[in-house]
Amino acid sequence: PDAFAAQDQSGVLSSMRLDASVMVSAYEPGVSYRPHMDSYGGDDNHRMLTVLAYLNDPSWGEESAGCLRLFKEMAPDGRPVSREEAAQGARGEFLDVMPLAGRVVAFLSRRVW
Repeated sequence: PDAFAAQDQSGVLSSMRLDASVMVSAYEPGVSYRPHMDSYGGDDNHRMLTVLAYLNDPSWGEESAGCLRLFKEMAPDGRPVSREEAAQGARGEFLDVMPLAGRVVAFLSRRVW
């Protein structure tokens, strides 16, 4: 957490702590998610930073699809966002991140959808 906080000029991550919980997922071909945020703020989910590590087979190719889509417009800072607002906010320009074996992606859980 300290290394991320040191790089964060906004100060958002200054109070970050490491939680021992980890989510490990494997998805079948064709599975997808609707746009969402990993944390909407508030007291039910204290997640501030999402870190993805792709451990898939190195033979994955672009034709396999499965990119992570990150929308460039971020959620408002400093207040919890409702699920309804999140569903409305995920639009506009985006960046698709290919799930290459060994790739690590980190983003703000409460601001990126």
